[in-house]
Amino acid sequence: MPLPSLTGTWTGAGLNHESQPFTAHLTIHPINPTAFILTFTATGTDGEIYHTETILIGETSATSASNNLPGLAAFTVTHPTPETITLTLGDLTDETTFRETITLHSPTPGTLHNTYAWAMPGEPLRPSSTSHLTRTALPSLRA
Repeated sequence: MPLPSLTGTWTGAGLNHESQPFTAHLTIHPINPTAFILTFTATGTDGEIYHTETILIGETSATSASNNLPGLAAFTVTHPTPETITLTLGDLTDETTFRETITLHSPTPGTLHNTYAWAMPGEPLRPSSTSHLTRTALPSLRA
């Protein structure tokens, strides 16, 4: 799944690692033919922002700023299937460090599944937050 096919605005429902429901809002905006800005916000039913993140994504790497990690985090970008893009932080086999994956999976046009998996040092990597989204708008064209 090429990232250009996912540009636009997506909204839906999700569940975080504490089993709290949230509204997910995700936007993917092209900044040139091979680079994109992804913004994601998970907002609880009481209006609390559980997670917010902005990611600059290129063909093979990405840089993220979120409320979960201090500073900027460098991710590796892979395409494990034609419908899936995965961003990986750290060495997933090194259980002495923090690891994270963000997976975008589009099984059918107009639908997007967003999964975060993370692990603290000494813990196994496991899905911690998922959301199921539908496209609500295509990107606006800017001059």
